[in-house]
Amino acid sequence: MKKLLAIVLVLCMVVAVAACGSKDAATGADTKSDTAGQTLKEKAANFDRKNQFLTVGTGPTSGIYFPIGGAFATALKDYGYQTSAEATNATGQNIQNILKGDCEIAIAMQDAVMQAYTASGAYEGKEPASDLRALMRLWPNYVQLVTTANTGIKSVNDLKGKRVGVGAANSGVEINARMILNA
Repeated sequence: MKKLLAIVLVLCMVVAVAACGSKDAATGADTKSDTAGQTLKEKAANFDRKNQFLTVGTGPTSGIYFPIGGAFATALKDYGYQTSAEATNATGQNIQNILKGDCEIAIAMQDAVMQAYTASGAYEGKEPASDLRALMRLWPNYVQLVTTANTGIKSVNDLKGKRVGVGAANSGVEINARMILNA
C-alpha cells in the first residue's frame, strides 16, 4: 500500500511539474529549451536527479502532515532525488519556508496559501506571495470546534471571554481559528 501511495504521489508531482513549464503563447513551443530540439520527456530523462536535493516541509511529528510529507520525500527519493522531510509547525511555517527557499515542497492548507498569495486575511499588509504554486489537493479540511457538555458553550459566540486552544503557533489550524474568532 505504501509503495502504491508513493508511486501515485510521484506521478502527481511529475505531472504537476511538467504542467508548470513555460510555453510560447503563439507557437506553443517550450521556451526553456537549453538543448535544441529536445522534448520535455527527453529533457526529463537526461535530468540528473541524484544531484538535486529537495526538502519537504511537513508538520509536527504528532500530526498527519509529518507521515504524508515523509511519504513524499520517500517517493521522490525512489525517483532518484536526494530528499529530506522536515518537521515544522505546518502550514504557516511551511509557507514562510517555501518563500525563503528553506524547502522546495511543503504541505499547507489551501485557504492559508490563497491568503498568502493574495496578501489577505492572516497575510494582510504583506507582499503577495505570487511565487507560491500548488501541486495538488490532498484532502478537504474541516474546522472542528470541540468542548465538553459542562461548559455551556453551544456556539462560536459562547467562546467570548473563554480560554481557547487555537492550534500550534503559525499553523493552518491557528490561521483558521483566528479567522473564525475574528468573524
